[in-house]
Amino acid sequence: DNAMAYVRVASGYQPGGPNLAIAGVPPTFKSDTLTNYEAGVKSQFFDDRVLLDADVFYISWDNIQLLSGGSGFSFGANGGTAKSEGFEANASIRPIDGLSIDGTFSYVDAVLTEDVPILSGLKGDWLPNIPRYSGSLRATYTYPLSGDWAVDFGAGLRMVGKRYSDVNHAPDSRSIPGYSALDLNIGVSNDRYTLRLFAKNAT
Repeated sequence: DNAMAYVRVASGYQPGGPNLAIAGVPPTFKSDTLTNYEAGVKSQFFDDRVLLDADVFYISWDNIQLLSGGSGFSFGANGGTAKSEGFEANASIRPIDGLSIDGTFSYVDAVLTEDVPILSGLKGDWLPNIPRYSGSLRATYTYPLSGDWAVDFGAGLRMVGKRYSDVNHAPDSRSIPGYSALDLNIGVSNDRYTLRLFAKNAT
């Protein structure tokens, strides 16, 4: 009664478009298509005090659209075939009334599956701006005040792994270091109004 398993297959595409009319740049880029295969579970335990969602996925791309950063400007190009596969999980725990602890984690292996000469990309190159690892951890405590007003305190830690600005063999590709950021907030609210003070990347 408190768990659901699922399998999903979905497909989609992005339309192509024009580029700037500059020597050495293809005048247009084609549409790309993908198919996503996913299996997962959604569940609740202990009187809904523990929630867990998790899935594994495999995405197959054809004519994937990528931006090339060469020659001092960006233009759209098709990168042949690529894949993205990995694991995602979200969990929420409410150990006592008013306290919620939430966490997320993902691992994504997103790479070219063939050489792409126009982008100087090689089979196995990471796709741009996609970290292998990312996650978050957040705690929120809500305490009732007078009437229907309540105050809440929250803190969250966001973590993002290393990624590349372009396919990693491209001449202008740069390694972008991973980072962590601490967010804080406090607020008061009722059924109609909320006043909240927050700080992102507090450290």
